[in-house]
Amino acid sequence: MTRAAAMLVFLLTVPPLPVQAGQTRDFGDYVVHYNALVTDFLAPEVARNYDLQRSSHRGLVKLSVQKKTAIAAGEPVPARVKVTTTHGGKQLHELAVREIREQGAIYYIAEFDIDGNLTLNFDLSVTPTGQNNTYIFSFSRQFYTE
Repeated sequence: MTRAAAMLVFLLTVPPLPVQAGQTRDFGDYVVHYNALVTDFLAPEVARNYDLQRSSHRGLVKLSVQKKTAIAAGEPVPARVKVTTTHGGKQLHELAVREIREQGAIYYIAEFDIDGNLTLNFDLSVTPTGQNNTYIFSFSRQFYTE
């Protein structure tokens, strides 16, 4: 399977999280698609192709930025992306964000540790390339480990 095919499988077949999976935020000319999940949901081949560790104690944030166009899917655009996490209002961690470009698609991913059953708060800052506006939003996700 090619990397592009593996990424497509990753994006389309990762089982949804309970409540609020695969969300979007609309910022006028741009739409940000985002999700957070436990990496043990990833197919082994997908994890291997993208150097991701499959574990019930590892999480992944994934997002893409699209400029609205006349076509339904929009046009993928590069962006400066910053992701931080907090738990219970403390322990601010900035995640290392990686950009993935494949066959006209642009994605951003960042891994994080999950220690116990917890709710993580994610703060995202997205600045599309060539734009002065930075779009800031937050979301929370509950994670459970065995």
